[in-house]
Amino acid sequence: MKILKLTALGLGCAFMLHATSNYFLPELPLPVETTRTETLPTGTEAKQAKKIKVALLIDTSNSMDGLIEQAKSQLWSIVNELALAESGDMAPDLQIALYQYGNDNLLTSQGFIQQVAPFTTDLDLVSEKLFGLTTNGGSEFCGQAIQTSLNELTWGDDDADYKTIFIAGNEPFDQGSVTPVTAFNLAKRKDVFVNAIYCGMQASGLTEGWNAAVKAMAGTYLNIDANQLTAYVGTPYDAQIADLNTKLNPTYLWYGSDGKRAFDNMYTQDNNAANYGMANMVNRAITKNGRLYNDRNENWDLVDKLNADPGFKVSEVATENLPEEMRKMTAEEKQMHILKKKTERAAINLQIAQLGEKRAQYLAAQNGKGGADGSFQNAILAAIQDQAKSKGFTFAKPAASLAPDPEFVPAMVDFDYFMEIAAEVKAYRKDRLVDFNKFLSMSKQPGTIILDTRSKANYDALHIKGALHLNFADFNVYDLARLIPDPNTRILIYCNNNIDTGTPEGFDDIASETLKLDIERTMVSKGMPISTNEQILKLPRNSYSGAVLDPKKTLALNIPTFINLYGYGYRNVYELSQLVRPNDPRLVLEGNSITAAKALQR
Repeated sequence: MKILKLTALGLGCAFMLHATSNYFLPELPLPVETTRTETLPTGTEAKQAKKIKVALLIDTSNSMDGLIEQAKSQLWSIVNELALAESGDMAPDLQIALYQYGNDNLLTSQGFIQQVAPFTTDLDLVSEKLFGLTTNGGSEFCGQAIQTSLNELTWGDDDADYKTIFIAGNEPFDQGSVTPVTAFNLAKRKDVFVNAIYCGMQASGLTEGWNAAVKAMAGTYLNIDANQLTAYVGTPYDAQIADLNTKLNPTYLWYGSDGKRAFDNMYTQDNNAANYGMANMVNRAITKNGRLYNDRNENWDLVDKLNADPGFKVSEVATENLPEEMRKMTAEEKQMHILKKKTERAAINLQIAQLGEKRAQYLAAQNGKGGADGSFQNAILAAIQDQAKSKGFTFAKPAASLAPDPEFVPAMVDFDYFMEIAAEVKAYRKDRLVDFNKFLSMSKQPGTIILDTRSKANYDALHIKGALHLNFADFNVYDLARLIPDPNTRILIYCNNNIDTGTPEGFDDIASETLKLDIERTMVSKGMPISTNEQILKLPRNSYSGAVLDPKKTLALNIPTFINLYGYGYRNVYELSQLVRPNDPRLVLEGNSITAAKALQR
């Protein structure tokens, strides 16, 4: 005999609730089920993630306000527990559906039953619909509500998935034209667990037939106090996590005709969660940082879209379907803006994850994660975690025994600022590239210095005559101000990539073989092979540490030097743009190697 199976919230869930729906519009079609597809590994046997499908059927008649309040306040803690589900080497996919029933505002012809949300991975949509529920008197037809959800929802035929229905209410279970047995038999055929949650005393639930699912071997019977207030345990990490969530939201970049609505709804559901207190807001923040939300919004967020589809071209999105700040950007600037937000989000995600782990350990040590034993969330989680085992699911728990780490303080590394400055410098630098003649002419004018930012060893060996030195690794406010007190000073920069060590003719007329070798060693271009003195160096050509020697793809020191000077407030910077041969008569070098070469010539 097949046993009905409960779909976990993290993978798919349909809730039927007795609810009053003042906004119900019977002429509207049922919503289309929305599910985000996981990216599968390539190969001959790409595996599909197993699913947890949870359908919530909530009674929204007059007496059910307390139940709805519990569902609203506990949604995110339920989802976070379901996010711990594991199945083999793949994380399962959570889908949730929502129904309301027993409300006089619903259609009589439909048995006072309405699908509020189909199976979806869009957790903001589930929250939105849940917060839209209101109560009103009505007739509660539990059997028909279960049957309707079984017929309308796409449950699938994969026996490996865990599928479940939770129906919650407090009126006799056998009302209506569809008997519970009829509904249970259909559930068994579809391999769906049916769990009945009676909102009241256990004995009353038994009297009113809410244990029918147990008798039919279709699921479990649970009872809760619908009017019980949700109790949360605060932690020392809550304020930090909430603050990080505030910083996380601007990393989302909406796009498309419905993108702005989805973006705004994210903020709305943040506010809805916050209305139930800091701890509930933190639960939502942790959800947004987890695998059931983060990187799952490619249908409206550009960062997630680019992750899901690397070939996606933001330039093809109509300007009016982009955020205001992106509408005047070039295609290249738009791409860089998305990458900037991606980097920013990753840094915030890391901090939330670290704090979230500490919070979980703290709560485990306090012997509770919020909600009393008789709460809506605990009833659901207990059933899911027990029933999902039959499908091979396990639920990981945080390692509460781990010793707490020292308080995490982010490093003073601001990649986003670097990217912003780099974008400015890219345009600014175009008019500040000078040839060697201009470079030398400017170097002789007052208020001008030549700056060499190579290593001290290479600078001491050889540098352009008159250049000052500050190792790039020593760039900081203090040392820059010490060397260049006036930020308006004209700064001329150059690096090894301005010296042509790859052309043998460039060493003609340099008599000292030792000097040639020193030039090659201290001024070798990062993208050019060494061309002379190969026997002395004993390095096989084209095999330097396996590097690809491509002179068109160089990582010149000039670039970060220019960016960092600009970022530190030095804007009067010019860069040598010409490749100069070592034997160019205009190139006057000085340093220990020159002194040594002259000594040998005496």
